[in-house]
Amino acid sequence: MTGLRLIILFVCVAIPSSAKAAPPPADDAKHYILLFGGQAERLRPQTAHTWATFVKAVPNPKGGVVIEQFTISWLPERLPVRPFKIRPVSGRNYGLAETLELFDNSRSDYGLWGPYEIREDWYRSAAIHKQFLDSGSVRFATLDRGQTLSLTSVRRPDISHCVHALTRTWEPLRKATNPVNWYGELITRRVAESSDDVGLLVNSKVTHDWLIEALGADQHPFVRRRLNEPRIAILR
Repeated sequence: MTGLRLIILFVCVAIPSSAKAAPPPADDAKHYILLFGGQAERLRPQTAHTWATFVKAVPNPKGGVVIEQFTISWLPERLPVRPFKIRPVSGRNYGLAETLELFDNSRSDYGLWGPYEIREDWYRSAAIHKQFLDSGSVRFATLDRGQTLSLTSVRRPDISHCVHALTRTWEPLRKATNPVNWYGELITRRVAESSDDVGLLVNSKVTHDWLIEALGADQHPFVRRRLNEPRIAILR
């Protein structure tokens, strides 16, 4: 697994709301997710995408935290996405910065759920799944044949679209979000809420906003989303 490691040194930070948490205490490592999703053009699913950045924040004895992060952003190696292409194509994981840039350079409409603290075992499982995606064994297809009527298994683990690349990091999450019958912010909303429903989020009422700046995402024009936000608010 490759990831970006950053050392973040913090000075005194004023927390504007009890719903926004400070960096982790100096005696414990924490794990987080930033979940993004949206579409460059609302009625064109080929412009839609769902992706996530997983973060491990380890206390630094000299102050602040050391951040380790990786992103699951599964897209064709050669863009653009062609949703009705029958044959799978080579896929690859895009980093957080380059994925945000893809949306910044288009007519973008995308949101961020979180950052939320997550269970350590989900972080570890996601890291293992990223290794599988990066192994060259997995191809990209919008119609990935990854759903079964019984929801008990993955029919074609070697073929994946962006949503399954994320939900296959945890089997109960995959089951909770099947069938994947929408795209963009609406399916990302479902992934976020299902993550909470299956117990992957730690205190989902709290967001850890310091991570947005720490990861360099604060300069991008996403919309902050929340769990259980009405669908009509997302569609406006």
